[in-house]
Amino acid sequence: MLRPFIKPVITVKRCWILITQSSDDYFTNRQSENRKPIRLLYIEDDAGMARLMQKRLQRESIEVDTAPDGRKGMSMYDSAPYDVVAVDQSLPGMDGLSVIERLTKSDNLTPVVMITGRGNERVAVEALKLGACDYIIKDVENGYLDLMPTVIEQALRKKQMIQDKQNAERALAESEELHRLTLNNISDAIFVTDDSGDFKYVCSNVHVIFGYTFEEVEAMKNIEVLMGGNIPIDLKKPETLTEPNSIEWRIKDKRGIDHVVLVNIKRVAIKKGTLLYTCHDITDRKRMEENLKNSLKEKETLIQEIHHRVKNNMQVIIALLSLQSESFEDPKVVNIFNDTERRIRSMALVHEKLYRSQDLYNIEIKDYIEELARSLIKSYNIAHDRVILETDIEIFPVSINTATTCGLIINELITNSLQHAFPSGGNGVIFIKMSSTDQETVELRVGDNGAGLPADFDIGSSESFGMFIIRTLAEGQLQGKLELNRDMGTEFIIRFKNQ
Repeated sequence: MLRPFIKPVITVKRCWILITQSSDDYFTNRQSENRKPIRLLYIEDDAGMARLMQKRLQRESIEVDTAPDGRKGMSMYDSAPYDVVAVDQSLPGMDGLSVIERLTKSDNLTPVVMITGRGNERVAVEALKLGACDYIIKDVENGYLDLMPTVIEQALRKKQMIQDKQNAERALAESEELHRLTLNNISDAIFVTDDSGDFKYVCSNVHVIFGYTFEEVEAMKNIEVLMGGNIPIDLKKPETLTEPNSIEWRIKDKRGIDHVVLVNIKRVAIKKGTLLYTCHDITDRKRMEENLKNSLKEKETLIQEIHHRVKNNMQVIIALLSLQSESFEDPKVVNIFNDTERRIRSMALVHEKLYRSQDLYNIEIKDYIEELARSLIKSYNIAHDRVILETDIEIFPVSINTATTCGLIINELITNSLQHAFPSGGNGVIFIKMSSTDQETVELRVGDNGAGLPADFDIGSSESFGMFIIRTLAEGQLQGKLELNRDMGTEFIIRFKNQ
């Protein structure tokens, strides 16, 4: 039969420390705490000896009450509290041994000292058997009176030790009971084994996870039998278990139902080669995790499909606009169609990037902008050595809304540069710079080294449709600030918060 093995909060070693410390400090603490004087009940039929005892102990601040016989002494003891009782053996009516027997049968821990004459050592031994804490032998010189303070001190110290021991044992028992109740009422299963896996302790609630009764698990002897041999660690190599291990074990319970159990294995300093297993059933959690993964995968697939369809729909719109533009001969109308196509293409490119990306909500802005700019230049059939594209874009993710808005702005600015910055087929440079100046603020610079804007051009008052789009997107959509730099060609600067 496995005996419950519980490590209590208060250990036996700790109990002994408490006892010895408190007993050594008994009289020191009594004086420092300014407690009441020690009270002694002295049962003695010789009135002269009783007075001598009173006089001697008063010098030690010990109060002495005397009783002439056993019955009177018992009556006084029952009516008033005493710290120590000293009783003479030879008493009328009820001798000292009878008094000690009655006193020690009660639950009171009041120490009793037997006082007997020389030659009566047998009586002293009998008194100790009955429960007296000490004895003292009278001598003709009354020297025993000088020994009484020491005897009383030792008796009180022993009483204190007994009380502390009882308190410690009570606390230990309560702690063990608390641990027992805790272990038997939690949903986890707890085992203690040796290095071979043989059980040293099995908690009584083992059936919660494994379905087996305590007796059935006890009969298995070894944890490998309980786990069906499915132990992912080598118990024969204890050096591999010097650190706590947390392992997921797949087991079958008594009914054959599969469980996933998280087992924490820890070497404990109870006895050499002792392992503590704490088993927590995580079957429901693993099932929920798997359901969440499947649900997330389905949603990701759905979002990818949405991006793909949006991109395809935009391609259809671009194709329809292209077909429609062929029915017009007016270059202004055709240019309007072409500009619209390029704007839609810049938005379609965002959805294509997201469709092919692992991140369905953010886009790497560097790849997107560079591909967009190259596509715009290519759409104007410009030789690659006539207009050079220079980019300096940091790698950081932005949301789909930010990417779409920046793409539309860049589309308008590059289109403007390609149409107006290099008249008569001149050469030049178009540049795009984008950086995150701090954790939130983004700075976008788009410009060229071409002919520049007219001297009277004003961002706020320009009536061109392209400038209206740039201003609306930069200040309205991005909640940013739009600036114009004319130092070297034309440069538009937009600063905004990366939402």
